[in-house]
Amino acid sequence: MSNNPFAAFQIEIPKKYQDSVKKFCKTGDGGKDKWNPEFTPFHRQVDFWYMAFLIAVNKELEPVKETDTYNATLAHILSSDSKS
Repeated sequence: MSNNPFAAFQIEIPKKYQDSVKKFCKTGDGGKDKWNPEFTPFHRQVDFWYMAFLIAVNKELEPVKETDTYNATLAHILSSDSKS
């Protein structure tokens, strides 16, 4: 098992992006029946979140506090590479 510094946290995404995030994720509403990686490139919402996190770090963006969020998942899931 790899060292996951995020394991104790919940992955929270602003609700205003919820539909868009799910649209691009297989486990959201975007690809359950006919998954096509061209239109739904992420298997899980946490994969989308992690990509966004890495882009923010790369661009040295400051965090923005959002109060209206939804819990996409617990971050311990980042310790696994589930393709289901």
